[in-house]
Amino acid sequence: MGAPHPGAAASSRFLVLEQAAAVVAGLPGPMNLWINASVHDLRQPGMVDEVLAELQVVGLPPHRLALEVTETALMTDEDACRSNIERLIKLGVGVAMDDFGAGFSSLDRLRRLPINALKISGSLLSGAPGQAMAADIFRVAASLGHSMDLMLVAEGVESREELELARAAGIHRVQGFALSPPVPASQIPEAIASAEAAANTGLQLRAAS
Repeated sequence: MGAPHPGAAASSRFLVLEQAAAVVAGLPGPMNLWINASVHDLRQPGMVDEVLAELQVVGLPPHRLALEVTETALMTDEDACRSNIERLIKLGVGVAMDDFGAGFSSLDRLRRLPINALKISGSLLSGAPGQAMAADIFRVAASLGHSMDLMLVAEGVESREELELARAAGIHRVQGFALSPPVPASQIPEAIASAEAAANTGLQLRAAS
């Protein structure tokens, strides 16, 4: 087996970004793209330039992209990722700590990392509306994010009660089956319209499957 082409790894890493960015750029309205990034990606010297090149090809501005990275991943190589994260944020790209609260979250690391968004794990929200202590923990996580002036995203919102709790805690954005299940790219505009209607009225929310 021959040696891989030098650009093969980069092409593989950003194949999803290339395809997803093209879809989002073609949608009506200022839709944003949130996509997972690995520590391997974030510590590559040419990573930021590759991301910008992909965005330029499809015409998606940097401020409409956010990269999600788990704290567990950052624990492996925080220093190597820092320069790329700082550059991305200066360019307007969002960088979010994903799954906050799902593991042994380090508040010191949260304070040190140059992130601008926090995705609160669905494990903190699941069942919380019916459990006072669980609801309090979720609100504390949200309050922490507010105190750091971070955009807050609640993951795993699967019921109207969870949506209402997230709203009351000041969450900026939510994702989950309560608003929409995953859909093919061709159905995204309809899914967005349905989710906006559900969020505005609080009625006829989709059930988790």
